[in-house]
Amino acid sequence: MFTRRISFISCLAFGFLGLACSTTHSSQTTQDMPQPQTQPVSFTAEQLKLPGKKGIGYTLPIGTAGGRTIEDNDARRKLNAERTAALNVSWNYSWNSHLVDEQPQGVEFMPMIHSRRWFQTDNFPAELPARLQERIIPQIQAGQIKRFLGPNEPDRKEHGDMTVEETLAIWPELEKLGVPLVSPSAANTEGTPATDEANQGTGGNWMPHFMAEADRLGLRIDYIGTHAYPGPNADAFKIKLQRIYDKYGQRPLLITEFGVADWKTGGDITKNRFNQAQVLQFMKELLPWMERQDWIAGYAWFPFNHNSAHGAPSALFNADGTLNALGRYYASVTPDNPDGDQSIQPD
Repeated sequence: MFTRRISFISCLAFGFLGLACSTTHSSQTTQDMPQPQTQPVSFTAEQLKLPGKKGIGYTLPIGTAGGRTIEDNDARRKLNAERTAALNVSWNYSWNSHLVDEQPQGVEFMPMIHSRRWFQTDNFPAELPARLQERIIPQIQAGQIKRFLGPNEPDRKEHGDMTVEETLAIWPELEKLGVPLVSPSAANTEGTPATDEANQGTGGNWMPHFMAEADRLGLRIDYIGTHAYPGPNADAFKIKLQRIYDKYGQRPLLITEFGVADWKTGGDITKNRFNQAQVLQFMKELLPWMERQDWIAGYAWFPFNHNSAHGAPSALFNADGTLNALGRYYASVTPDNPDGDQSIQPD
């Protein structure tokens, strides 16, 4: 165990954002934990505002990602970029860090370290500076990247699959980017039991443990990322979001995945307990409310496929690629029209 005194000065990459920087001093006692290398930058509430709250996540694969051919990925990337544009969103992400040529104009892209698979070795902290220099820092300096997303569902083996300690170890390097950082978006943000269906059957205490250690170490986390897949009860979901906001120091929430899903179908779409009418009503009650909450920085509906056993009732597009009723309503919600087109009816 040792005690260190931290004295940091705000650093580069702030000019193009017009960010406020500060110098602070504190003393901490730590044991076998990563030590931040730079002082947290102070962002105002105005600087943390997104260009608009509504976003979307679609994969934008390049090369032979996913074991597919280059031609297949070119087609997927073009289709998903077109879908992103069709939904009239203000920001998007792809579960990766590549800013692709097909990025829709006027839409802010947020890169992400998805998981341990983003790295090429098991020594994440040693590898990270070069990866950020290659993929992220030039885009920040060019004003193309203004925020950065932490790992995706690190509490799930089949997704992020990163320990709390591994994630804490890379965070000081992310702070050096000088842009607002979003916490890891855990499947189970609250640390509730696996029986909570909104958590995709994921239990455990990953996120509470991470946030407790991050706060103890004085790491900078500007937004709380969260995922949730509840039933179509808007009031219950509002209460859940309020709990998350209060639990982690009332940092702004960025809901990077949400939607109505049934995880008990056993892969049989006919056993899904929900329907499009229920989900559309959920959207109509929830989205206008989220648009009006200052503490909700943004949200991104999860775009289930039309034939997903778990999420078909939440799909935004028909099989032929046209917007369905949910997609049309989602596209209609804007900063100038936070209620969206409430006249839209289920298909």
